[in-house]
Amino acid sequence: MSGAIEVLELMKDEKVRYPFNNFVCSSIISGFCKIGKPELAIGFFENAVKGWSFKAQCCDIYYTSECTLYVREGMLMEALQKHGEMVEKGINLDMVSYTVLVDGFSKEGNVEKAVGFLHKMIENGSRPNLVTYTSIVLGFCQKGKMDEAFAAFKMVEDMGMEMDEFVYAVLIEGVCREGGFDRVYQLLQDMELKGISPSIVTYNTLINGLCKSGRTSEADEVSKGIQGDVVTYSTLLHGYTEEENGAGILEIIKEVGRSWSLHGYCNV
Repeated sequence: MSGAIEVLELMKDEKVRYPFNNFVCSSIISGFCKIGKPELAIGFFENAVKGWSFKAQCCDIYYTSECTLYVREGMLMEALQKHGEMVEKGINLDMVSYTVLVDGFSKEGNVEKAVGFLHKMIENGSRPNLVTYTSIVLGFCQKGKMDEAFAAFKMVEDMGMEMDEFVYAVLIEGVCREGGFDRVYQLLQDMELKGISPSIVTYNTLINGLCKSGRTSEADEVSKGIQGDVVTYSTLLHGYTEEENGAGILEIIKEVGRSWSLHGYCNV
């Protein structure tokens, strides 16, 4: 943030006079909130309102940033209160404001409340994006409501939105918890058909799910087709340890040694 403020000072320089706008104000306020300094965000906001000509926009950004901070800290009642203040003051809730609330309640396990905000969002003319819907999918997955999660996923598909890896990874994690690995492999095939390349994050999700289901050997086979990382190998070691599979443990240790040697970390 100190670097961001330095840039701000350069923008104010007489030789530059770069115009301050919504994006600049939003970035600074959001930055202070992210580092846990809401009091600095408030100070910046107050100065912005005094010195700049876009008070209404600043208010929108300020309240949205505060909601974001409360949600991140798990203070959902405070976020709701801030939402109420916005409504009372006639501040228009935008896509970001609604998505923050949808995401917060989904992650807290209150997907019903999240769906309620989604409906309000649509009624008030704000268009949900993929992040919004992914939060809903996540909420259903966390409650084990996989039919509802897949229904939300299909709804997004039918709307013609371009899918990304994250929404698939969320579904894969949910299906893994249910032990439906055939469905997981179908999702991976679907990703391939759509040109979405799974990263190590998605594969580690699958490997973790297999290990927790006592299928560490199968997870090991999956790992052989990718460039594993520390999470991959730690998960496999834990899986083999839980199964008391000494041979598997030794093989993973050797694999780690070969990987480190290949990347020049040590000589094995």
